[in-house]
Amino acid sequence: MSATIVAAVDDSPASLQAARLLAGYRGDARQLGIVALNVQTRPLALWPRPGVDPARIESALLAQGARHLEPACKLLAEAGLEPVKVVRVGVPADCIADEAMRRGATAIVMGTRGKGAVGGFAVGSVALRVAHRAQTPVVLVQPDTRLPAALGERVRVLVPLDGSAQATR
Repeated sequence: MSATIVAAVDDSPASLQAARLLAGYRGDARQLGIVALNVQTRPLALWPRPGVDPARIESALLAQGARHLEPACKLLAEAGLEPVKVVRVGVPADCIADEAMRRGATAIVMGTRGKGAVGGFAVGSVALRVAHRAQTPVVLVQPDTRLPAALGERVRVLVPLDGSAQATR
């Protein structure tokens, strides 16, 4: 496998659009590994002793995460790509960046609501945090993104460079 892509998947329209982008890949499927990752946030404990068994909560979160992966994984499978399904429980931005690093990912692809830096800061944008934390390129896809007609055959990409070592890499 020459490229590994971590696809951060949730139940949003933007996430499904990001999966459509990946499903448009027309190269050799054996050369592309996709890790479909869903991260569930652990609920906060407001008192010292939980009223519910933590193992049951964890199990329910993992099951919910698996359900969130299904629509995107179905799209990818229909395109001939078989993603590895992974569900984690933790802080989403940290888990996504860590999974990409652990797997030596070539890129992270994920959806975003497109609220911008100020709106994202106000509502706690996971995409913004991943873009700043990740050691690999992050492709953010909005729900209304129109995918290129030649997707999978050829795509033009604008890469802004500021002269920094990070941008050049």
